[in-house]
Amino acid sequence: MSAGTRQKAVLDYIVKHGEVTVQQLSQMYAVSDMTIRRDLVKLVGQGLIKRTYGGAIVLGESIETSVQVRATENLERKIAIAEVCAQLVQPKDTILMDAGTTVMEVARRLPEDIGLTVVTNAITVVNALIYKPGIEVLLLGGTLAHVPQATVGSGVIDSIKSLYVNRAFITATGFSLEHGLTDANIQQSEIKRCMMSRARIRSLVIDSSKYGVLSLHRFADLEEFDQLITDNQLDSEALARIQAKDIELCLAPTMRD
Repeated sequence: MSAGTRQKAVLDYIVKHGEVTVQQLSQMYAVSDMTIRRDLVKLVGQGLIKRTYGGAIVLGESIETSVQVRATENLERKIAIAEVCAQLVQPKDTILMDAGTTVMEVARRLPEDIGLTVVTNAITVVNALIYKPGIEVLLLGGTLAHVPQATVGSGVIDSIKSLYVNRAFITATGFSLEHGLTDANIQQSEIKRCMMSRARIRSLVIDSSKYGVLSLHRFADLEEFDQLITDNQLDSEALARIQAKDIELCLAPTMRD
């Protein structure tokens, strides 16, 4: 069993049972205590569990990372994905964009001379488009959430429900075939779900490092998207499983790590 597969299994066990000890896990997977401790450190680093004395517990609340930190993570992959997205948009497109750093990179690369209209709750997307006067920008009004720098609340949801757009660019904290799309923020999860319901083409834009990551709130199945736009560093097993599904797969070229 690979380290990644074991870590996914460990996380599933902790989510199901609430807590676990290092000794239990080492016996279950026939590996050393030190190996299990490394697995737990990895899961803690992804914001999925909390270490305890001698073991770990599932988190009772979400952990969100600041926009400034997330914006620098896997930046090359995000830029490559954004460039593919920019090529997909059509003249006069109306586009819903959620609050994610990959979506922010998409906004930075949208052409401003083809009559696009962008509707968003993300302050980061607005900032990315502020010097592109050729793009009409509609900011959804609501309460400002300082992390992830976006508006939230019933006003945002009600406004989205009154719209119908050509395309939605949506991202997530993690994705997999088993667990679907998950996010650390319940309010953002509700907004993402609502955006998906109002778009003719639903495009998931997410880098390959998020594959297999599980966060607190599930908001969709992968198959509910029309397109998955990611980078070319997905492992071969994940790639084959996704290609077997009824979803258009667009792989952005990057230098492999």
